[in-house]
Amino acid sequence: MTRILLADDHVGVRRGLRRILEGEADWEVCAEAADGEAAVALAARHRPDIAVLDFVMPGLDGIAAARRIRAILPDCEIAIVTMHANDEVRRAASAAGAKACLLKSDADHHLVPAVRALMQKRPYFQPPPPQDFAAE
Repeated sequence: MTRILLADDHVGVRRGLRRILEGEADWEVCAEAADGEAAVALAARHRPDIAVLDFVMPGLDGIAAARRIRAILPDCEIAIVTMHANDEVRRAASAAGAKACLLKSDADHHLVPAVRALMQKRPYFQPPPPQDFAAE
């Protein structure tokens, strides 16, 4: 069973992401958070395999939460979901230890493939970064 943590400050987004993820056999959303601080605390408690974090959340944002989660759970793979399709977001996500970054508007098409890639320890960036993109 793959255990997944969801963090987004909009309950409707979390419900939608949960519906997508739990449509897959052997995937379980083990915890949900509305902000980055709660995401870090829930990650420490539930020890998910994958954390799906919103880029912009009140208090601790998804990038800072990703750094903290990776520090306490180095094997937890991180996906950042965002409304911002730009290289700066992808670079920040990558620098924080996230191996996936995808647009919320396309989550219905990209979330499942992103999680599958993370399960295989492969990166997944949507839209793909330009050729000169250098993960830090």
